[in-house]
Amino acid sequence: MERQTIGYCRVSTTSAQQQQSLPHQRSLVRRQGCDRILEDSESGLDVQRPGYQELRRLIAAGLVSEVVATEFSRLGRDAIECDQFVLLCDAMSTTVRTISDGIITMATADDLLMTRLRGSMAQAESMRLSTRIRRGLDEGRQQRRPLRRAPWGYQLAADRARLEPHPVEFTRARRFIDELRANDWRMVSTLRNNGPDLVPLSGLRACRHWLANPVLRGGLSYPRSGITYWDQHQPLLSHDEFAAYEQSKASRRHNWGANAERRLRPLTSLCRCAACDSTLKYYAGRRHACLRCSSEQCKLHYRSIREAVIVAFAVEQLRTHATDYMAQAAVQREDPQQLELQRQIDALERLQDPDLAPAVAAKRQRLEQLRQLERPVDDLLLRRLALPAWWEAATPTELTMILHAVVRRIHVCMDRRVPVGIDLSF
Repeated sequence: MERQTIGYCRVSTTSAQQQQSLPHQRSLVRRQGCDRILEDSESGLDVQRPGYQELRRLIAAGLVSEVVATEFSRLGRDAIECDQFVLLCDAMSTTVRTISDGIITMATADDLLMTRLRGSMAQAESMRLSTRIRRGLDEGRQQRRPLRRAPWGYQLAADRARLEPHPVEFTRARRFIDELRANDWRMVSTLRNNGPDLVPLSGLRACRHWLANPVLRGGLSYPRSGITYWDQHQPLLSHDEFAAYEQSKASRRHNWGANAERRLRPLTSLCRCAACDSTLKYYAGRRHACLRCSSEQCKLHYRSIREAVIVAFAVEQLRTHATDYMAQAAVQREDPQQLELQRQIDALERLQDPDLAPAVAAKRQRLEQLRQLERPVDDLLLRRLALPAWWEAATPTELTMILHAVVRRIHVCMDRRVPVGIDLSF
């Protein structure tokens, strides 16, 4: 198989400000002639980033000729992990190149020094940034400043030191609460009666989180410290109204207990609407099991798709992916990092020193973690998934268990009523 040039882009969070830099990184990396680009929206200190782990897996399989990133810090901010990544690339003859620094390698003594210096500087910058953020949050808590985005109905004051009612949305939010009270706090029907132009809450969960926010009752909450200061601004929801809402919610939860023994269905919580990314839910009252978008604001909310169509798509994708995964694993070379750990374990065990037992146990645990990460699904399950006969003989319970074990998400285009993509755990 021909080796590819892989680009890697990363931002630390999913905030709008951070996400704006992803297209810029992607554009710079694409100009370097990359065949494929992997992305992550995770902290550089998190070594379990999906895109990064996929990049490591491809390198270990000998499928990557060059890795391109805008800066070395985009590959990670853990100095030890950065060293291991570059060592892996050197062992697999994979070039690591950043647009700002050029070729990154540890082939010579000078290269090793410079690479470790860059990794240490990236980790130090992350630590300094975390320290500044914590100091800013602590200072904000001491001054009782709002540290989160203002919820619907409020806005930040000009000095950004307090919250104040929004001149337009505060009245709309209060009117929505009055409708909820009149409707015995039934959110679904109340949201249905108010379009997204009037109520900017995407669905039932968003409405619940909004009502539970202490800001609506005039308070400022700091979850990390567990402190809430009340009477900080004009309330939108009184404490008595919130108590009535909680009582109504508890009463409904008690009544719903009769459904506690219902069995899990094959596609519960697995499917997402391609138009709005909301979860698809089962459509009650249909002769054939069907699903539709759970968002009341989605323009395709009333379109449905049969469960059998999605299940057939998922089964075919699982069979194909399991077959390809086993074929690739058969020719995949062992990870140099695992070989090095095994060599260290063997050397320590030959010393027969009881004082080294904790070090040996720690290295064995790390080795096992790497092996589990490399093979997230056991061989027996893979062989079953690849066999058409096993799927034909599978019971509904087995089918449900398999789908929920290995499928992360199924993307469905409700406009054409067809599945368009699937995310698997292997």
